[in-house]
Amino acid sequence: MLDRLNGWQRIGVVATGLWFAFIVCVGALEGGITQRVAGAPAEYEYVPRTPCTPDPPRPDGSISFEEGLGQPPCTDARLIREEVPEVYRTNWGAMFLAAIIPAILAWLLVYGTIGAVRWVAKGFREGRQ
Repeated sequence: MLDRLNGWQRIGVVATGLWFAFIVCVGALEGGITQRVAGAPAEYEYVPRTPCTPDPPRPDGSISFEEGLGQPPCTDARLIREEVPEVYRTNWGAMFLAAIIPAILAWLLVYGTIGAVRWVAKGFREGRQ
């Protein structure tokens, strides 16, 4: 089947193959098409402070951070589990679409342009005016 292609079509096949290779290299090596997998948040446990001495009321009526969170005033936060860092992984589906869609659009544009030029030229050859 490839023997029936003319020179321009063969150049198109080679250019399409190079485009696929370029997209795969950029996506895999540079992380150009990645998907973020969020890390787990840190977990804290509130434990009573010893000895417990609540903060005196503030003259301006403001509250402390712990009171704003609804925690008793005599508690400390103890870290139970640290935050898991964010992980990035290659999104192969998006990489495939980034490789195939421009190639299909390029082939359609080229064949559409060739077809339009041939159709216009055919109108001039037939002597219609």
